[in-house]
Amino acid sequence: MKRSWKKYLIRPLWGAAILFYVLLLGNTHQFLPLQLKNVLSGSMEPEFSAGSMILIKRTTMRDKFQPGDVITFRADENILITHRIEKLLDRETYLTKGDANNGADSEPVNKEQIIGRYSGLSIPFAGYLFMSIQSSIRPIILFIPGLFLLYLSSRLLFSKKEIIKQD
Repeated sequence: MKRSWKKYLIRPLWGAAILFYVLLLGNTHQFLPLQLKNVLSGSMEPEFSAGSMILIKRTTMRDKFQPGDVITFRADENILITHRIEKLLDRETYLTKGDANNGADSEPVNKEQIIGRYSGLSIPFAGYLFMSIQSSIRPIILFIPGLFLLYLSSRLLFSKKEIIKQD
């Protein structure tokens, strides 16, 4: 009975560690169905501001888009842009525009360029925090949870040896 409190402590810690890594990697890995993306400019204000983090849902070629949808797409230079579809040019080509921009984007967007649709969730200022994590502090931030998990594993191994010796 004495060890039961550890079970309630370790499970949330494991969950927090997993969540931390998913959030840390969710911004860069394309295999996740939902992805967090940093907003670098104010082109979509007031929908979301620079420094926010938005949640996008990955899309496929079968998805249909219409004017008013907010999409994330790859530009020519492999840069991600999140803008609103202003007009359908044909079944697979769209004219996009940032809400705060005066005019539409100069290049139309093909369906193959679209990687996701904005889910409606925006976390103000979280992008600034995420960018600081990804900067020079990132190796330290990744190292500390790794040490903590190693410590928990060693405690678990040594506590089992003590239990076996007591029997």
